[in-house]
Formats: sequence, structure tokens, C-alpha cells
Amino acid sequence: MNFLQRLSRFGIGFVIGLVLVYMFFNGKLNLFSSWMPANRVKARISESYYTPTTQSACLLKCAGLKWDSITSIASELDVDFANSKKKEEPKEFQLEGEYLNKSVTMRFAVADSSVWLVDYKGTSSCECD
Repeated sequence: MNFLQRLSRFGIGFVIGLVLVYMFFNGKLNLFSSWMPANRVKARISESYYTPTTQSACLLKCAGLKWDSITSIASELDVDFANSKKKEEPKEFQLEGEYLNKSVTMRFAVADSSVWLVDYKGTSSCECD
């Protein structure tokens, strides 16, 4: 068997393997990236129990948003690890990015199984203390 025959058989097997992987993992491709740090932070924010504080209630009211919409917006943003406080308790994570063509910055505090909104800079500016 010469080199071209081996290469063609390898290519056929490779294509069959790609088709099988696509069939088995179609719709589950996010499994390959769910272990990344940014995705783990977003999952922890969305899956943790929301603990309302006076400041977070003020921020949500001023922005005219509910907690469910905040978590859906957070899933679209990027985690800024440079401005996050990862080694302190409670941990604070800053998420930044574009949402509906507007610049949005959020800061969440995460402790154990609870999360709350510390700061929100988006479509409106709020003065909450």
C-alpha cells in the first residue's frame, strides 16, 4: 500500500469521525468551553441565590431591571479579571462589554451560594450608597 492510499483511507476515516462527533455533540458544543474561568464565573452568578441588599435593590430600581434580566445581560458580557477581587471574601467579579450597542459594566459579589449586585453602570447613572 503506497502513501496516497494510506492518506486517502486516513482522510475517509477522519471525515467519518467528524460526522459522528457532530451527530453526537450537536447542541452540546458548549460542554467544551464550560470549564473556562470566565464561563465558570458567569455560571456561578446565574446559578447562585440572589441576596437582595439595599444597594443592589437601589441599583436595580434605578436601572429599571429585574434580577432575571441582569443575569441574562451578564451572560453576554466579558469577565474582567484584572479589575476583579478574586482573593478576597466575598469575591467580586467585574463584567464589562456591549449590550444592545451600549457599554455596560457590572460588579457582582459572590459568597458561598449567594450573589448580589455591587455596582451597575449602564444605560442610566445611579447614585446608590
